Amino acid sequence: MAYNPKLFTEVLSKAIGPKKKKDFAVQLGISPFYLSKLLHQNFLRPPSMELLWKIAQVSESVSYKELLSACGYATKETEVPLPEPVSRPEKETEFAEATILTALKSFATSWTIRPQEDTGFDLVIEFPEWNNICWYFRFLPRFQEEYARQQRLNCYYQLLCGSLEKKHKYSIVTNSLQEFNIYTEQPPVNLNLNLSVLLIQESTLQIQNEYCLSYAADLDPNIKSLNLHEEGVCN
Repeated sequence: MAYNPKLFTEVLSKAIGPKKKKDFAVQLGISPFYLSKLLHQNFLRPPSMELLWKIAQVSESVSYKELLSACGYATKETEVPLPEPVSRPEKETEFAEATILTALKSFATSWTIRPQEDTGFDLVIEFPEWNNICWYFRFLPRFQEEYARQQRLNCYYQLLCGSLEKKHKYSIVTNSLQEFNIYTEQPPVNLNLNLSVLLIQESTLQIQNEYCLSYAADLDPNIKSLNLHEEGVCN
């Protein structure tokens, strides 16, 4: 079955449902402009399987298989297992969290784990003695190599569009040296947030490196004390 732009638009509209298009785009990690182009059939080629997978995860009304079928990747009758992006297993997420918490034990100031409250982050640490500054951690899914740079852009866009307070710190966490280098090679210089990328080794619960990608204009002095690797570039 070939790519059917009209059918895909119908399925995509069904996926969006009553949500605002801007909010739906942010959830996918794409721009509202790009979503609009998809809805107006402005592409001769179908979206990537990765994007279709995200749409299926965000939507409550369409399946990944239905999206694949509309884009010509598979038919509804096929029984062949459908390809999916490589996601982070739950066990790895637990190890990533344990790695962060182990490193935080060396901090002299007190801290507590804060409920996530649908923040879009995997772990939130609050520092009551430092004006309730919070440190937000997002554990990156393990996308295939060809998606890594697109994932970086999606991540930066979500941070840019999110309602994030500039007094806090935000960290992207990966266990891939290649992915870590992709983030450090092109920092988001215009992003007015305290943002870093962390390289961890889950098997030993160790922080291998931390690189600060950007700082907010009104920098709280305590933010520079939030560093999980002594030799990391965060000073």
